[in-house]
Amino acid sequence: MLSAHISSIPILNIRPLIRPAAIGAWVAPALFAVSLAIPLTNHSLASPLLLVAWMALAAGILISHRPAQFSKVMSIPIGIIVVSAFLAIPGSLLLGDGKVIQSAILAIFTATTAVYFFSFAGQRTFLALIPGWILQAIWVIAQKAAVMTPSGFTGNPNVAAGFMLMGIIYISQTRIRWLSIVLAFALPLTDARWAMIVYIGLLTAMAIRRVVPWRYLFVSFLLSMVAIVVPWHFITAGLGPETVALKIPTPATLLSGRNNNNDNLLQAIRQDIALRLPVLRVPTLNPRGFTDDGPGHETPHNVPLRMAIESGVPSALAWLWLTFSALRRGGTRKPEWWMLLAISMLSMMYYYPWGPIMGGWWFLLIGMLVKERPSPHKPHKLESCNLYSFQRSSPSRRHLYRSEGSPAPGQKHR
Repeated sequence: MLSAHISSIPILNIRPLIRPAAIGAWVAPALFAVSLAIPLTNHSLASPLLLVAWMALAAGILISHRPAQFSKVMSIPIGIIVVSAFLAIPGSLLLGDGKVIQSAILAIFTATTAVYFFSFAGQRTFLALIPGWILQAIWVIAQKAAVMTPSGFTGNPNVAAGFMLMGIIYISQTRIRWLSIVLAFALPLTDARWAMIVYIGLLTAMAIRRVVPWRYLFVSFLLSMVAIVVPWHFITAGLGPETVALKIPTPATLLSGRNNNNDNLLQAIRQDIALRLPVLRVPTLNPRGFTDDGPGHETPHNVPLRMAIESGVPSALAWLWLTFSALRRGGTRKPEWWMLLAISMLSMMYYYPWGPIMGGWWFLLIGMLVKERPSPHKPHKLESCNLYSFQRSSPSRRHLYRSEGSPAPGQKHR
């Protein structure tokens, strides 16, 4: 009798937790989170970890499998992107630099990451990534204090900055938003200039749209400024005569990435754009495969422009159409909307948001925004199993563990 009474308490009732639907609702997002995080790690694309990521993706899809709920029209540009990537393999021999192996690898990764569009990974996937975001921030801070390259487990400061930026945007819209100030402190330490610009612009827009409180904005920006002016070499090397000449970085220094202050702000911006967007190749309709990054063959650090050069203009137009369609259909109150906007802005000056590193993130966010919601009269079993959510719109705690159709505590069956 006592055990029956305990199990009747909503908060202590564990029966919903052991249902297959509930297990799938939590295990699948964890598997998706693993498959998204592994490609970010250093040297993971050339190690057995890549197989682990693909196995986690396949297992997550099998567990969370549901009938398609997105418009069939949305799958057409996805098909254009994937087919163009495979057409680039023979195109590399006929029209390109002969990089057949690299073009084939890029096509395989494009097809693999496109699977995220058809998956049903939701916001719980990002919830499972929170420990990874916090670990990345602590790692970056420790590396900066040890006078090492602040890249965390990614091995690349720009990738580390993009990963932490996604964490700031998501965690800031949850009930544990103040946990993301650790990421706000670590982000400037990577010296990723364009990621900092996107971070400042998006967080300001989120405050204006009342997605995040203004006090959170002020605290985050204050910690970011503190991280910029902290004399890190004083911490590690002491107050010796060689460390006394501390130079406070100026905006031109931050944008140009150099220690001298001879260039003004406009010169630094112009040099940065010229470095990342070289106009040495002309986009074509025919895919011509992976391009060489050697001198005289530089490819732009811009996702749609590079897709137009390597996979053809139709592939780039499909990427742009999907991005704008998802942003138009999604609401600004959704974390995934701001995350897609962030990764799209990063794609204008970086190339890592596409391909094996973060291409899955883009496909996943597109799918989350364009999928049609299930009918309210026939909720899916995974949707009715909302055990807990950090979102502000989550139901009260006493209803979290109550299955649909059962009376609330204190109410009688009708």
